[in-house]
Amino acid sequence: MDAAARGDLAEVRRLVSSSGGGKSVDAADEDGSTALHAASQSGRREVAAALVDMGADVNKKVRKETIEAETSHWSTSNDNKSSFNCNSNN
Repeated sequence: MDAAARGDLAEVRRLVSSSGGGKSVDAADEDGSTALHAASQSGRREVAAALVDMGADVNKKVRKETIEAETSHWSTSNDNKSSFNCNSNN
């Protein structure tokens, strides 16, 4: 997940490949976070799109407690909302 958060696409591909140990593209940490979550939260669009292309589950959920802890500081203002779209047409 560190490689995904850093935007290191070559390392992500290596880790998922058989030469990198064949890690599952949906491998999760103790909170349920995956490389796709890490890439998305870090704004690494290219890595996120590649993970989706490699078969990452876009519906995989993290633990509810994790989401609540991470979002407790977010404002409900529309000015502070952002979105992430893996669609390469955007």
